[in-house]
Amino acid sequence: MHRLNYLPFLVTLCLLPVQAQPLRFNFVNKDMNTVLSLLVDKYQMPIVYPASLEESIYITTKCDSCQPEEALNKITNGTPFEWKRVGNQYVIARQSDVNGSVEGRVVQDNNKPSLKFLIEFAQSSDSKPGQNRYRQVIDMNGSFAFGELLPGLYYIRATPFQQPAMDWTAVEIQPNSVTRLTINWQPVSALEIPLANVVVTTNRHALLGSVSGVPLIMSREEIAQTPNLRGDVLKLPENLPGVSGSDIYSEVRIRGGDGQDVLVMIDGIELSAPLHFSAGELGLFSVIHSDSLKQIELLSGVFPVEFGNKMGGALKFETASADVGRRSTFESNFLSMKFRTEGTFDDDLGNYSLSARHGFLDIIFGFDDNQNGSTNDINFDDVLGRIQYVFAGHVLTAAYLWTQSKLDIHEPRFLGNRDEFEQISMQGSSYQTWLRLASIWTPDLSSVTTVSTSANSFDTYTEDNFNSIQYEYADQRSFSNIRLRQDWSYSLNSTHFLKWGFSWREADATIDYRHQRNGQTFLGSIDSSISYENRTSSTEIGFYAADRIRFSRRFVAELGLRSDRQSHTNDSQWSPRAHVVFSPTPTSELKMGWGIFHQAQELGDLQIGDGEVDYTKAEHAEKIDFSFQQLLHNEVRLSLAIYQQEITHQYPRYFNFVNRFTLAGQLFPDRVGLDFEKTNSRGIELLIQRAGTNLSWMANYVYSTAEAEVDQEIIPLPWDQRHAFKLSLNYRRGQRWHTGMAWFWHTGWRTTDVDVQESIQPDGSVEANPVVGPYFGEKFPDYHRMDVRIRRQFELRKGKSLSVYLEIINAYNKANISSTGSPYLVPIESGQFRLVFDRSTWIERTPSLGFKLIF
Repeated sequence: MHRLNYLPFLVTLCLLPVQAQPLRFNFVNKDMNTVLSLLVDKYQMPIVYPASLEESIYITTKCDSCQPEEALNKITNGTPFEWKRVGNQYVIARQSDVNGSVEGRVVQDNNKPSLKFLIEFAQSSDSKPGQNRYRQVIDMNGSFAFGELLPGLYYIRATPFQQPAMDWTAVEIQPNSVTRLTINWQPVSALEIPLANVVVTTNRHALLGSVSGVPLIMSREEIAQTPNLRGDVLKLPENLPGVSGSDIYSEVRIRGGDGQDVLVMIDGIELSAPLHFSAGELGLFSVIHSDSLKQIELLSGVFPVEFGNKMGGALKFETASADVGRRSTFESNFLSMKFRTEGTFDDDLGNYSLSARHGFLDIIFGFDDNQNGSTNDINFDDVLGRIQYVFAGHVLTAAYLWTQSKLDIHEPRFLGNRDEFEQISMQGSSYQTWLRLASIWTPDLSSVTTVSTSANSFDTYTEDNFNSIQYEYADQRSFSNIRLRQDWSYSLNSTHFLKWGFSWREADATIDYRHQRNGQTFLGSIDSSISYENRTSSTEIGFYAADRIRFSRRFVAELGLRSDRQSHTNDSQWSPRAHVVFSPTPTSELKMGWGIFHQAQELGDLQIGDGEVDYTKAEHAEKIDFSFQQLLHNEVRLSLAIYQQEITHQYPRYFNFVNRFTLAGQLFPDRVGLDFEKTNSRGIELLIQRAGTNLSWMANYVYSTAEAEVDQEIIPLPWDQRHAFKLSLNYRRGQRWHTGMAWFWHTGWRTTDVDVQESIQPDGSVEANPVVGPYFGEKFPDYHRMDVRIRRQFELRKGKSLSVYLEIINAYNKANISSTGSPYLVPIESGQFRLVFDRSTWIERTPSLGFKLIF
């Protein structure tokens, strides 16, 4: 490729002949540099163009079979450039002798803009906007300027960030003169945008990319900069209000709900196995890296009827598409290595991507191989491949996800003359493949059809021989699914938007479980033996329909109804839901949601070790919430939400009231089964955020309660946290330095008080008995942690770059208590004892140094 300044144009001639090969391309909003580079690279056209060529010129044109000169005519039409043939070369030069320019400013009623704007300039011979575009982002002083414009009729519009775009306005550019404009911007209510784009869901947050009509919480760049230690997409929502996590574990809890209440979707279908090492209370690492995704959306409120069989919330993942050409990345740090390649084909009508990751987790747990004869092997792999093609109003996507994880730990314990040990083994693998066809049949009618298959298997084995306790535990489970889902939408008219669809799943599960334990502990005997083997299948089907109604410019409502049925429980449910959106001012929104939700027990959720071998009817939840959002000056958004959720018809829940986070909790003496008559979650969430170019930040505070009614008494749930505060900040200095910080604080999670009661026996001996306080009546100390990330980017030649980053989790090394082990007695003097707990803490200060190469 030749990129020359104007002076050498006349003396730089190439002896290569001009190519006569027919050209075929379809450029949609591609910058001119990229367009010319593709012609040089793909068709070997001998093009010479200046190094100062403006990248803000965007080209929209296509050609099925044209000669080079016809192609250059199409590309330069409406731009300040022209082409000339000099010898055997095509030279691109600026037409500076007749060009005009435009200068202007965007103002509001108070003559002071308060938002960042994207100014778009377009020219078309048929007087329709959308052809070769000039783009310019202007800051909050509102001024813009475009120079070197060919004379003629243009169209201009201003699009404020996170707001609907203005209409196109025609402007005439005169030769050799400056045209001055003043654009008066009036804030547009979100309810004035097309009805199909109105967001009725309360508390819907976009984590990657942008979604029309909803707040942008983090840009893609901010996601890459947010401290996350492992690129785990399931850890990112923890920055948002109402979402809590379990430190190193990837389980997500929304508004006081359980982790199993969250629907995780990818490209419109449920992700069958979202976690590596998903056994018991564990769940480390999501199976998808954040670099593989275009967008993540979190729905934490009353979500619409198209989402079924979950009642806590929904996480929607959408896989990323390549923009143009080919790009590959290689990334490595202390915990994992990742390779990704992506590109386009057939004149950008098709695109592909392939991501592969290998993780090694010894450092995060502090294991030391071969210390005192111990051995460990902890690793995981995942591969995500995707191909997409656009044709005749349809977008076809095919994807394949494969995962595997392995954990083997053997820890000898040498106490006196006894050889005691603990052994843990976990192995898991899964695959999921899906086809997705998005179709636009008419301007008002569209559909999305998705077909997927998946298979998962998990094999867990643990054995322990310690003091007077021995146990052996083996759990093998496998699942397979075939799914079909179709969603339709139709704009009936300007006041009614209809959507409907169905989902079907054929599922099969095999469970082979056994455990044997014996011994005497301070909390009691643990003698038991269970063996269970069974295979179960189920057919699940769901239908939904909803009507979104515009009553006025400022008032929209959506009424929907959902029906579901599951064969393995012989159960069916009806779930009505309603949403109301009112916009009192163009920059504010008030939303209300109410709904009934049902969640059927999954085939693999039987708690065999606790004696549960029969499936129960679906749980029932009623939710109501209100939210208010206000766009303030300087791109600051304020959000306030109030919610309440009541769950009834629950199946029995089992907890370890002392040692919560353990692999096989049913083997320990502090296991308790609680029959919840109902659970209640209530809360108030306050969020304030700023999405800026160089500096963005977000702060939120939540007051909440999560309680259950058991035997007509109210007890807190184990993960109840009354107060929570989160702060995140991202700062970019130029294009090279990026700094991110996240700080979390919340009141301690719940635990149960255990004391010792001594009694003198008739023979004069002293007997110690446990006294267990109210379940989860005590709290651990407050939890707080700061994570930081610093990244330095180096630009290499030919569009390549290298980023080096340092990430520190728990930067000031706060020892946050996670749980306590089973208590044991220590005699302190004759006839007296002291109760001792082994306390475990969350992750200590963990640094990770890594690099990312883009080539």
